[in-house]
Amino acid sequence: MAEAKQRGGRTQAERSATTREAIVAAATRLFAERGYEATGIDEVTRAAGVSKGALYHHYSDKADVLAAVYEDVETKLVERLVAVASRETDPLEAVRAGAQAFLDACVDPVTRQIVLVDAPVGLGWERWRSIGSRYGFGLLLAGLQAAADAGQIAGDHLEERAAPAAGRPDRGVAADVRQRHAEEDSCCHRRRPRRPHRRNVGASSPPRAQSAAKAIGALIAPSRHDGRQTAA
Repeated sequence: MAEAKQRGGRTQAERSATTREAIVAAATRLFAERGYEATGIDEVTRAAGVSKGALYHHYSDKADVLAAVYEDVETKLVERLVAVASRETDPLEAVRAGAQAFLDACVDPVTRQIVLVDAPVGLGWERWRSIGSRYGFGLLLAGLQAAADAGQIAGDHLEERAAPAAGRPDRGVAADVRQRHAEEDSCCHRRRPRRPHRRNVGASSPPRAQSAAKAIGALIAPSRHDGRQTAA
């Protein structure tokens, strides 16, 4: 009879899960500190305490590791957003609360680097969009649909209108985001000292976070159809 347990009393599935968790944790820390492009696979394996063979057993390449990191960050982010939004009973207020929680998260270095900088560039538009639609962006769309069903906002073209509010650029912007962020990082490192993170999304936030803040306001403030404001 084949052994159900491997050494240490753990199953192979448990050992594999532990290896994946170690890789994702190490890659998350390194990508957040150095950026995806500046981090090599060797650095990830050393930090995770695994061999390159073990990494490539679970992930086909570095982009595949980034996808796992992005999903992990999005999973944790969605848990935070749901916890905040679920305190509200009014659909539009739930969207507002969740949107503010997202903007607050944008000042966290891990969220900012992984979600707003590395993932759209390292994964490409289609893969980034596919993953995001299952997590934060999908949650935003569900909230907006609930508000539209309640007659609080217009229900047309929700996905197109919501994309800027979730920090999701169109294809043209995604294509040149690599160069813009490299220039911004270089400029910031030369001219500004490190400052403590702030909860408000202001001048020190990435351009995409600032655009998201403006888009959220435009999306949910002027479009109310709840009887207290007349639609234009």
